[in-house]
Amino acid sequence: MAGARSLKGLAVLAIAAAAGIVFAQVGWPAEQYRHNDFAGFWVGSRLLLDGRDPYDFAAFLDMHQRIGSRGFAINPPGTAYGYPLTAALLFAPFALFPITLAAPLWLVTQVSLALAALVGLARHLFGPTLRRDLPVVLAFAISCQPAWLLAAGGNLGGYLLAIAAASATLLLAGRPAAAGAVAGLLIVKPHPLLIALPLILLLLPRRSAVRMLAGIASVAGAIVFVTLLLQPGWMSEFLVPFGRIGGAPVPRSTIFGLLGGTGPVVWVIVAALLAAFFVWARKGQPLPVVIGAAVPVSLLAIPYGWSYDHLLLLLTAAVILAVVASARARARAAVLFLLAIALIPLPWLLYAIAFRRGDESWSAIVPLGVLATLAVATRVAPSWRDPKMPYSNTPLVR
Repeated sequence: MAGARSLKGLAVLAIAAAAGIVFAQVGWPAEQYRHNDFAGFWVGSRLLLDGRDPYDFAAFLDMHQRIGSRGFAINPPGTAYGYPLTAALLFAPFALFPITLAAPLWLVTQVSLALAALVGLARHLFGPTLRRDLPVVLAFAISCQPAWLLAAGGNLGGYLLAIAAASATLLLAGRPAAAGAVAGLLIVKPHPLLIALPLILLLLPRRSAVRMLAGIASVAGAIVFVTLLLQPGWMSEFLVPFGRIGGAPVPRSTIFGLLGGTGPVVWVIVAALLAAFFVWARKGQPLPVVIGAAVPVSLLAIPYGWSYDHLLLLLTAAVILAVVASARARARAAVLFLLAIALIPLPWLLYAIAFRRGDESWSAIVPLGVLATLAVATRVAPSWRDPKMPYSNTPLVR
């Protein structure tokens, strides 16, 4: 068994390497990435390697010009590196290569890690239905709009999905410290799961929560410590582009964009949503279902987010498939239909509308739709609480 998995792993690595070589030869996605989100990540890391300040806009713009970038990701105009210096540090290896090599390496690495983590989560959740349900999850992954945005622009969705899925798998396997250590890597871009992670920690048994929190602190703390050694004042510098980006008057794909602002009414609605989630989760929900629900709740309730962050919803999709694994054929088919609608045509339709309207606020409906599908799944699958089910290997939240 171990030998067969090793051979599969080597085959995957060989395919990934071959894909990277082919992409580099044809110049894709380098020509697109040179002008889009990836350029910002590469430039920030390159400046750090050169001993320059990524938050110095003159240096940031100069490096973009050196690589022939049109700077589409410099938005709002005049904004320097828009991510924590922790991201520039962890992604520095990519900046050792020219854009023509770094861009395909970035895409292939993201896709490989995300798919590997998603398959690992599926193995834990699906058990005997793996052969039936894994292709469904992978089909969703290949078809969904955030995956294609990742391929087109080069943001971080694949890395975030890999971190979240791997952390969830370790937590469900009864290894909270290791799960926390992996989750600590979210320090590169914490805000999409900024609500999900605390909710899960609050709902875990105390000992597990402490061990997971220690794992998070050890990894995230070490990364932050190194960045402070390299550039002691980066946190205050980061607040400038962070404030400009967050304060730009463009509705995003969250409840704040959907409801038109950050007024007190929206905050009250968010507070009510989180309170309802907490009360529901405390009623003995299986941990996988809690994790699956926490992801869309977080994507919906954060003040800042875009539709490409919705790649994380593939984690929830895996949980939904596990919940209905033993449901009656008609009920399972109905849930799969709802999930397919929520993950494929709905995001593409809302993204097309976003192009016409100039904002992505309606895309907040997507995490809401996936959350509603999970709720339906738990209602139509009467055996979803059965402790013998593969996804129920862990104690119930209490």
